[in-house]
Amino acid sequence: MLFQDLPLEMAITQTQLQEAIQILQESVTRAQNAWDVDLSGKAFEAIFKDEPNFTGNCVENIPPERVLPKFAAPNHRGTGDGGDGLLWTMTDCHETNYICGEPPSICHFLPLIKKRISTKVEAGLRSKLDTGDDTDLYSNYLGPGLQTILDDFEGLSPFKAVLHGTLNLIMAGCLEEIDRLGFGEVEKNWAEGSTLWKYGWDQEIREKVLTYT
Repeated sequence: MLFQDLPLEMAITQTQLQEAIQILQESVTRAQNAWDVDLSGKAFEAIFKDEPNFTGNCVENIPPERVLPKFAAPNHRGTGDGGDGLLWTMTDCHETNYICGEPPSICHFLPLIKKRISTKVEAGLRSKLDTGDDTDLYSNYLGPGLQTILDDFEGLSPFKAVLHGTLNLIMAGCLEEIDRLGFGEVEKNWAEGSTLWKYGWDQEIREKVLTYT
């Protein structure tokens, strides 16, 4: 898309064009790798740091008005028998209807956690895309990549403004994609069976959570 419809035949060779595309692709890959770490950290914060946070022993921190879950019996750690790989069961998940730091509580409050994570991730993505040349994506990745191309291939210099404008359009398209992902209405857009959240994903997540100690 960046070089589409530009009259480059007299500016650079086909080989140079492929090299320029590779430089930008590497810039995008570096951004993706950096964002993966950052966004996974935001998911961790949403669960374990934001208030009320999912921390602490679920037996010691049970509210006075709650009924003690079956797994909280002395010397008992989850009701799973190990046959299906679950250390905990859906019964544990259902009964742990208060916030604490063990898997059954996280399982029980999955809808809340989904909303928290979506809010964090959306804010994080927008902050990287939503201020033009000052964005993390442009200033740290695409901008330097574009400058490298312009420095290495002088024939592209006349197209500098056009290429810069096209990169801004690409970033605007990324913002539109964030809107399409439905972060703003998680209860509807990320509900079981919606077009964005396939039926069965919640169950898969819960079962995965219940394998942890």
